[in-house]
Amino acid sequence: MSRRFIPWILSAVIVTCFCGLIGVVVRQSFRQEANDPQIQIAKEMSAAFLNNQFTEETLKSSFETFIPSKIQVNIETSLTPWIQIYDASGENLYSSMMTSDAQSTPRVPKEVFERVDKQGENRITWQPKKGIRQTVVVTKFSGLRNGYIVAGRSLAEVEHRIGSTWMMIGIGWFVMMLAIGGASAWSFGYFTRFTLQQKIPRA
Repeated sequence: MSRRFIPWILSAVIVTCFCGLIGVVVRQSFRQEANDPQIQIAKEMSAAFLNNQFTEETLKSSFETFIPSKIQVNIETSLTPWIQIYDASGENLYSSMMTSDAQSTPRVPKEVFERVDKQGENRITWQPKKGIRQTVVVTKFSGLRNGYIVAGRSLAEVEHRIGSTWMMIGIGWFVMMLAIGGASAWSFGYFTRFTLQQKIPRA
């Protein structure tokens, strides 16, 4: 391999790594921002429990304060945040989410609560059904009773934005690869002609 190609190969590697790094950073940024509404809901509800604002009788009606919808949220079609409340043993007390079949309410695995007990909070990506991905924040509450608050919402729009971003990055990468390849081809042709001219003896 001619040494004159080394700079162009290095340029291609650097551009590829740079585009990949941008994609990873943007993806993580989108993914972390997707947790913001759930973090707010979970922390405000936890504070309300601690201040004894909720009792078992007023729990259900009080959800209107924290979610923009008064009806059950269909997680297969809706982007609206939803809430679930579990007792200290991990049994579901209330849920504002549902699925299309409405036969049973999906429940967060009890293993999720083990990390909450150790760290106070758990942020996960949950797939209650195939193709249905939810971003979920789980926190503890205490007051008149103890338990867990689960706040979540669909990742559909976030993943769509991530996919669009990767597509734009891919197009940018392709254009830069064409530019590097074109510059490399031009450089190779130029040096080839220059070398031939040097070797042809003058009359």
